[in-house]
This record gives sequence, structure tokens and C-alpha cells, in this order.
Amino acid sequence: MPIELHCHSTASDGDCTPTEIVERALALGITSLALTDHDTVDGVPEAIEAARPFSLRVIPAVELSCHFEAREVHLLGYFVEHRDPDFLDLLRRMRGERRERIRKILEKLKELGVELSFEAVEQEASGDALGPPHVARALVLAGHVPTAAQAFEMYIGNHGPAYVGRSLLSLEDGIEAIRKAGGVSVIAHPGTCRDWPRVERMMQLPVCGVEVWHPAHKKPDRKRAKKLGGRYGKVLTGGSDFHGPRGDYHEMGSSRVTERVVSRLLEIVGERTLV
Repeated sequence: MPIELHCHSTASDGDCTPTEIVERALALGITSLALTDHDTVDGVPEAIEAARPFSLRVIPAVELSCHFEAREVHLLGYFVEHRDPDFLDLLRRMRGERRERIRKILEKLKELGVELSFEAVEQEASGDALGPPHVARALVLAGHVPTAAQAFEMYIGNHGPAYVGRSLLSLEDGIEAIRKAGGVSVIAHPGTCRDWPRVERMMQLPVCGVEVWHPAHKKPDRKRAKKLGGRYGKVLTGGSDFHGPRGDYHEMGSSRVTERVVSRLLEIVGERTLV
């Protein structure tokens, strides 16, 4: 049976509500679902409640925005205690940083002659985990660009004139925060780093797993991620990174990951509990 370990809802930058994510998972026959919104677990309670009458396991999860060697990297956390006060406080602070980043992006856009209000960006987000995708959608709605992809290419992408980096959590601190919240950490889509020696250095940290199967990974990426994960004894995971039925999306449950991966992650959680 298929499972899904990487998807996003309207709590961050997805198009579907947590309830809609659960409904879609049920329709696809998915047996385990991890809601991995960016820097927030706000959608987890709704997803758990929506799945309660059904035989669908909802895994409390998150995707943290971190930095390693001065570059951004994403860290997935599974089986986190989504009501832990310290963890929730960290996420609140991270979302505050996100809002400040958006304001700086808008200032740069204004200098380029592109007027866009903060309120217009907020209207594109259901939750408070604002990010560049919301700016991109607002730019499209305002008629500045025809597509969100062009918004990134022309303005707000990594090499765009309105790009603003983030004061992110270090990868080491992210791993520790997930551990303290009772969860297990997994490096997300390492192939997007385009720097495999750097990825290998990440693997030497106390991270539990690495995402091998991801839409952004081509066959050589999967092969390298799998090899590094095996070398350092990491759990090999994967997911669709589903954000909604838009563009060239990948459907939930389309990766090669099975319940055996969930069982291994649970084993790690159990081993820690016994220590």
C-alpha cells in the first residue's frame, strides 16, 4: 500500500487544506500520511481529526528551513510532539523571520518599480508561514508576471534581483530541536543542493535519514543519495512533496516508499524512549 511522507497544506504553501489532504490520501489508498508543512505544525491537529474515523495514520511532521555551511537546506522531522511548548515557540520565531523576509523582498521589488503590498501576499496564504511562493502568486494576481515560475526567474529566485536570504536555524540546531520534540530528522531532497561533498558532510551529523525518492531527483541523484545514506546508516525515505494539483505536480503516494520505512522511523523513536 502507498504511503506519503512529504506534502504541504494551506498551513504553509500548499493549495489543499489539511482535511482535503486527508481526503485525497484516503481516495488514493494511502495508509500513512506525514503532513510536512514549512516551519509549522498548525495543520497537524486538523489532519489527525479528519483521519480519526478511518484507518489512516497521520504522522505529526514538519519541514524546517535550516542552514548548513552558509546555504539553505530543508530538514524533515517525523513523529514530533506537535504540542511541545518549546518546539512551538521555535516555530513561532521562525515564522516571524519569514514575515520579515517577505517585507524585505517587497522593499526590493519596490526599488525595481514593482509595487506589491504585504496584505496582497497575506491574502495568498491561509496560514502565517509566509514564503516566496505566496509572493509569486501575488505577483501573478497583480499582473506583474504571467506565471509563478517567472516570478522566481525574474525577481525572487536565488539569483533574482529581489532575492532575500534568511536568518535560518542551523542544521545542527534543527536536528536537535526535532530530537527534543521526540521526533526523527531526515535531510530533505539533498539533490537540490547540487553539492554532494556538502551532502556527505551533512550525513556525518546525527540525522536519522535522507530523502532519496523526490520529484526533483533524477536517477543519478537517487543513486548518490542512496549510496551516502547506506554508507552512514541512514533510513532511506521519500515523498511526493505534494503542494496541490497545480502545474506539473506529482501525486501523493507516488514514491517508492513503503510502510517498512515508517516502521524503521518508529523503531528509532522507540529506541530513544528506552535510553
